[in-house]
Amino acid sequence: MPDGNYNRPILLSVFAVLQILGGILVAAVGAFAILGGAVSVPIALPASLTLVVAGGISLAVGLIMILVGVALFSGKKWGWWFAVIMTALALIFSLITLNWLGLVFEAIVLLYLNMKNTKGWFEI
Repeated sequence: MPDGNYNRPILLSVFAVLQILGGILVAAVGAFAILGGAVSVPIALPASLTLVVAGGISLAVGLIMILVGVALFSGKKWGWWFAVIMTALALIFSLITLNWLGLVFEAIVLLYLNMKNTKGWFEI
């Protein structure tokens, strides 16, 4: 338990809002893919089903992104854990694919999530 009163860090607020906006965008793309696949079912069944399934996955991912963004914004411990684990996995993927820009970005985000003030906001 932290021994101080922590306010929500500014960059964490920005990150959480961007997470929510990204989730809205991903969910909207998924919803439109589902609608597009449903409309074209009589025309090309295999392609339509693929579009509906991909849209469903995109919609689910978008909703999870929104949920995690809200958790980060409100200081939920599970939101911090989810963000740390996903950022670490993205860092490993960037390293494997030699994506240096992604590697630097994910490393900065991971370090920021582990700063005293950020962890204090989550009471970790």
